[in-house]
Amino acid sequence: TRSLEQHCPPGRTVYLDGPYGTFGRGLIDAPRLLLVAGGIGLAPLLSVLQARRDWVTACGGQLVTQVVIGNRHPGQFFQNDELTDLPGLGLRVDRLVSEPTADWAGLVGRTDAEGLGPLLPQDSAGWQVLVCGPPLMMRTVQAALVGHGFKPDQIHMETFKT
Repeated sequence: TRSLEQHCPPGRTVYLDGPYGTFGRGLIDAPRLLLVAGGIGLAPLLSVLQARRDWVTACGGQLVTQVVIGNRHPGQFFQNDELTDLPGLGLRVDRLVSEPTADWAGLVGRTDAEGLGPLLPQDSAGWQVLVCGPPLMMRTVQAALVGHGFKPDQIHMETFKT
């Protein structure tokens, strides 16, 4: 987006298209789904969460959905209504910060084995995991998941550049 203002002066008409990704496709109705986001990596995971919410509304059933959001400080969290539960979704949301403010009463740590460990399911069997965030965060999350017993085919990563 920084280069957009270099190529398109204010007032110019711009047409946008997409996205056309497949991140999360086929996992919307997974019985147990863990979403791990770092910073703005929450955006594509919110799309998956909305599709999962739509599926529960249309098809019923009972799912388990866990979201872990990691940020440096509390002021970086999105403030929205997307992270609310509805019957059948089984939603749990954990927010983790590495640089807490004096008034932060939530979880403190990084999205690594130490910070994620207590938040991960005791048994990884039957879980699927979607991870999105900065490259270094994604590598540490992947290592933490594998160290916790998740198999590589359970871990799905959406890479973006910062």
